[in-house]
Amino acid sequence: MKLVQYACSHCGKVFEAEDKEILECPGCFWSTTVRRVEDPPPQEAVTRRDPVAAKPAGWLENIRPEILQKSLFAVLIFSAVVFVLVLGIPPLLRWGKPLLSGKQAFVFKAPPKETGGPSRKGAAPAAPAPAVLSDAERAILDRQVDLAADQELTPQEREILDRQIELRTGVVEKLPSQPWSLENFKQMISEQERFYSVSLPGSYKRTLEKMFKEKYLAAQEAFKAGDLLKARDLWAESLAFPIFANDPRKHRGIVLTMLRAFINDTLSKIGAMNTSLAEQGVRQKEEDLSRDYVRLSETIRGGLWREALDQIGRVEKDAEGLEGTSASVQVPPYPASIGGVDADIQRVLMDILKSPAPAVANLNPLNESLREKKKVIEGLLPENREADRRAYQEASDLIAKKDWEGALRSLGEIRYVPQLAEDAGEKTQVLRRLLTKGAAQEAGT
Repeated sequence: MKLVQYACSHCGKVFEAEDKEILECPGCFWSTTVRRVEDPPPQEAVTRRDPVAAKPAGWLENIRPEILQKSLFAVLIFSAVVFVLVLGIPPLLRWGKPLLSGKQAFVFKAPPKETGGPSRKGAAPAAPAPAVLSDAERAILDRQVDLAADQELTPQEREILDRQIELRTGVVEKLPSQPWSLENFKQMISEQERFYSVSLPGSYKRTLEKMFKEKYLAAQEAFKAGDLLKARDLWAESLAFPIFANDPRKHRGIVLTMLRAFINDTLSKIGAMNTSLAEQGVRQKEEDLSRDYVRLSETIRGGLWREALDQIGRVEKDAEGLEGTSASVQVPPYPASIGGVDADIQRVLMDILKSPAPAVANLNPLNESLREKKKVIEGLLPENREADRRAYQEASDLIAKKDWEGALRSLGEIRYVPQLAEDAGEKTQVLRRLLTKGAAQEAGT
């Protein structure tokens, strides 16, 4: 049988097959698009008139992917440029208007948004919604504290006024070690002679014992009597030993070496006396301050409030002055008689003369007690109570008128009466919250 050459206009496949009226394409299995190769296409006239209709079905799939991507990217770029121009030109024209040097700038303005109701030229913006008060806050603002004409002291106020503070001073008038006796001094010399195998002449030892009794023991008696300056000077003079054999080298090598324990102990006592002398002025002021505080307590018990306030001011001033006293304290110098003391011992004496600044008693409890008493007493004075009462009543009237800022100012003037000050503090917190919330709402609109 003769084979005929066919072509499929759908998939473009060319093949040979038997001559039949209905024949399927072996490539796409379509039958309506199969024709003989020598036959003209049945839709040729139509194709010439409408090129779009001549494109086979599925033509989009035949476009190359890179061409499609570039086309989509170009469309996106074009859209972005149009978007920037539409939204960016009006602001740029508005910002550039001051630079036009008197020329008119054309500014594009967006049309006003239409609302549901009729528009009115110059209509005021809607006011923000008022801050909402809770029931508890409303109760605080509506609360009224009645202030009696003669206010009795509360238990807490009575406790503050009756509280006593003991001022503990730092005075220490004690010796760092037990004083020597004449027997101890003689025994020490004998032990040193045996240890160093050196015997001091009897006349020289009697001179040392005489000086010990005249200077060292006299210093001990002065200390017991409370005369610290005299005790210090006598102990310093007790170190002016006579030169042994009129030879300074032998004196240092023998006598000062044998008496080293006694010398060191005496120097420690002199240093303690210097510290006590530096502290004496401070301790005296501490004692005066303590006595004034006791007198203040007696005035308070008598109910003399104005006099008590004056005393509190004086005690506070004295306490402040006491804290700056220690740095300026100077120890009295030694007497000229210490010139007979060995030069090395004199250098040590001068070093311990520079005592550190004495410590001041801890005044914090005293100052705190004074502040508390002053606060209570100020609330008991009639003029202060009347001033607080007027400010409180004025604040209540302003709260009723919803004048929050004015009420805050009036509440801030209440300082003396604790009952009114406590209630004013709670009202102030509520009013500040209302003003803060109102400001936030206005900023949001």
